[in-house]
Amino acid sequence: MTYSKRVTELQRIYSLTPEDVFFCMLVASGATRQEAYAAIYRPTTNGTGTIASKANALQKNKPGILQLIEAIQYQRSGADTPTKTTSPKEDAAKIAESNKVDKKTLDTFRSKDGILEGLIKVLPSVTGKDKAAVLIQIADLQRMKQEENKEEAEQVVYYHPVSCFRCALYAEHKKKQKEEARKDADI
Repeated sequence: MTYSKRVTELQRIYSLTPEDVFFCMLVASGATRQEAYAAIYRPTTNGTGTIASKANALQKNKPGILQLIEAIQYQRSGADTPTKTTSPKEDAAKIAESNKVDKKTLDTFRSKDGILEGLIKVLPSVTGKDKAAVLIQIADLQRMKQEENKEEAEQVVYYHPVSCFRCALYAEHKKKQKEEARKDADI
């Protein structure tokens, strides 16, 4: 049987069979999973329990099915891509406009405290490995803040020049020392 370009394209993108694509289309159209499974796969048993379990097993074995159903429902909800009435420059300008971050948010996330607040807000919504990664980031930032607060003691270092016998300053200094030594000897 020959299928349309759309079916073959969806089949290729989501790694599904044509029957799976039709199943997804029916479910996205509003049919229940059992009805769509019965219409497309034509099971030999009439029990709704077995059809439901087979439909669920099909969805578990092929993750592309759920993704395709969501994609079709998203397209049908009217959130499809805008028509090409604008120029590419205008599209780029709209994207840049939507990606701009207000100055307050930017300033918040430039400081370590702002980043910590953001991570703490995200923490309840993540689980597993993601939660561990967020906790590690929080610990790192807190450690960095502690290191930042430790001020190093200011040390003043004096450098003494090496004496040079040809230097005018050295000669003058030696002359003054000799004069002071004579004055001390005379006293």
